[in-house]
Amino acid sequence: MAPERQPLIAAFLHHLTAAVANAGLYSREHVQMRRLVGAVADALAQLLEGTEEFLLLRLDNELVIDGLPWKRSLQTERLAALMSRRGIGRIRIAPSITPEEIHGLIEALAGRGLNPPPVRSSTHLRFGRVEVRRRSDAFLDLPPDSPLAELSRGEISRLMEIYSAVKRRQKMNVVGLNEMVSHFIAAFSQEADPFLALAPLRALDEYTFTHATNVALLNLAQAVALGIEGQALHDIGIAGLLHDVGKLFIPDSILNKKEPLDELEWGIIRQHPLQGARYLLNSPGVPRAAVVSAFEHHLRYDRQGYPAVRNQWAQNLCSQLTAISDLVDSMLTPRPYRSAQSVREVVKALKANVGGSLHPQLVNNFLRILVQAKKRDAENTRSA
Repeated sequence: MAPERQPLIAAFLHHLTAAVANAGLYSREHVQMRRLVGAVADALAQLLEGTEEFLLLRLDNELVIDGLPWKRSLQTERLAALMSRRGIGRIRIAPSITPEEIHGLIEALAGRGLNPPPVRSSTHLRFGRVEVRRRSDAFLDLPPDSPLAELSRGEISRLMEIYSAVKRRQKMNVVGLNEMVSHFIAAFSQEADPFLALAPLRALDEYTFTHATNVALLNLAQAVALGIEGQALHDIGIAGLLHDVGKLFIPDSILNKKEPLDELEWGIIRQHPLQGARYLLNSPGVPRAAVVSAFEHHLRYDRQGYPAVRNQWAQNLCSQLTAISDLVDSMLTPRPYRSAQSVREVVKALKANVGGSLHPQLVNNFLRILVQAKKRDAENTRSA
């Protein structure tokens, strides 16, 4: 990094964090916001002079600028935390960025209100994600040449775009989902152990999208182990991606609440299966299994969950696979109200729910997959 750029970068970061802090207090037209946006614009103009772009990356709680780690401070940690909360791993800014786009950058980072606007790229402002792989006690590391090693980057971005459209009640791009699942299945077919497919997405930090993708992969792993193939396998993957689509219509303040939910809030949460199924039912091209799974994935094997159904209700196999995938990934992923749980705790929960919320034979199928994965891990460790 050229020494002369350091004060320019510092000035930009200072003005940007100040503008984000004030975005929740003042409207765009307020004199304070006009002054701050102008300061950000001036700092960017100097920073971008003679360059093609300015690239800011987030790796955990650190910032990387011009390819080098930026010195840590309360200001940079705050900016990294804002990026993490909004699911942003990369900000790319091109010359000629407009004041409107600067407002978009500030509002994307601020993300205020019950329903903050989705993070959207524009002509001179591009948002992206950075994948940081970690070893998880839940699943195995992938070999470097695995066809799944690069799975999460483009797939998560595509799913983010599709989900953003759903949240705005726009038409769903089913073609994009079909391509994703076809990619997953093709990658599965090249893996000696299908459970290895679950490794790549554990490191990403945007729960909504990674949970949906992990559930799809868990669904496929279970279905492959059961010998399911063809269109049925494809539909089971789609169902995993869309099982929680109803939560996109629930306020983030409820979904991300750290304190226990009150009865009214729980009532809103319990509406998401019906909302999701209703939305999918009106989305051309969505397979029936996905609609049914969105409705049934909290129904429980003993039908004591929600929504309420008649006693004779026959649950779909795909819904019961999804219920297991949903439980497993939810436990293994940290949430605002608790930390991630261990595989031992997950296994204990699966066994405790046999015959209650979960189908007994499907739980046994999942546990067999997990045992096979651990054996494979031990073999790889011995041969290393």
